[in-house]
Amino acid sequence: MAGHNGKTAQNLIKCLERNINVVVKGTNTQTKLSPEYAVENMFGEGGQRYFRLRSASFMIRSALDQLKLIRFSSDLSHVKVKRHDAATDKDVEWTLDCSDANHAPAFWLRDGDTIEIPDRT
Repeated sequence: MAGHNGKTAQNLIKCLERNINVVVKGTNTQTKLSPEYAVENMFGEGGQRYFRLRSASFMIRSALDQLKLIRFSSDLSHVKVKRHDAATDKDVEWTLDCSDANHAPAFWLRDGDTIEIPDRT
């Protein structure tokens, strides 16, 4: 069973974390998505304690569920994701149907994305 020492785990988490904005009913929430780590009850050479990274999903629906910002009035069938494309220096926007958690789009969030969740009309 392999693990990471604390410093390695923290560096890896820092590389993987994503800062995103979520707008729900006009309220902008800036948040960070990142994996977590757990202390393992094992010790390596020299008595080092190891840590195991828990996976964090950066897929759109899993992230929304994890952040607990969805309201009863939210329209998950019209979730917008805005992203700046550095190659073209333009913003790109997608509208995704995230209403069915079992068939959510395979959309991977990136650092700097803005997610807008409209209310149902």
